[in-house]
Amino acid sequence: MTNASKQWQASIQHKTAGADTEQIAIVYGASLPDLKAAALVWFREQQPMHFQRDDHIYFSSDGKNYPISQRTQERHPRLGPFLEEGWFLDEHSSIINFKRLPNFEAAMNDFLEKHLIPEPGPEFQNLLVQDGVLQLHLVKTIHRESDEAAANRLLRRGWVLLSLNNIEYSDFSGDKTSETRYVLGHQEEQALYYKP
Repeated sequence: MTNASKQWQASIQHKTAGADTEQIAIVYGASLPDLKAAALVWFREQQPMHFQRDDHIYFSSDGKNYPISQRTQERHPRLGPFLEEGWFLDEHSSIINFKRLPNFEAAMNDFLEKHLIPEPGPEFQNLLVQDGVLQLHLVKTIHRESDEAAANRLLRRGWVLLSLNNIEYSDFSGDKTSETRYVLGHQEEQALYYKP
């Protein structure tokens, strides 16, 4: 994807048929919809047999060559020594639960909708802050986040902090407590902000 503007980027950890090691592909886009379109083109050209983002692993099993670990077999004997043929999603939860997907297209679309994480690319220009001044009229998406770690991840992904809201409330016993909400803004309407 050398011709695309590099305003936004996303990485895809993957393994293609016949490859011994995993690789990382980086796709670029001038906008978030362009980034998603570039990722779609990459998927259709490369047809990886395994791709992932963090703990969300999509993979194809031929029914013979995807061994299930001994620990998993002991915990879930019904699985047998190999997964059946097809596409699967392993979300690495504390309970082993492979979600069967209909085909490659379904796996790819699920990944693109839920796990393609846009980040500022090498040509990123933050339109919301110009000369140190926040340009509120350019904010196209607003998201409120109560988790500080999640808010920090979003800030690294091109969001800007618009304000901090401190919300006070009383619990059942009458004790007052407060919670900080981070109000974040993004310069694009279709900002992807699933659970960061």
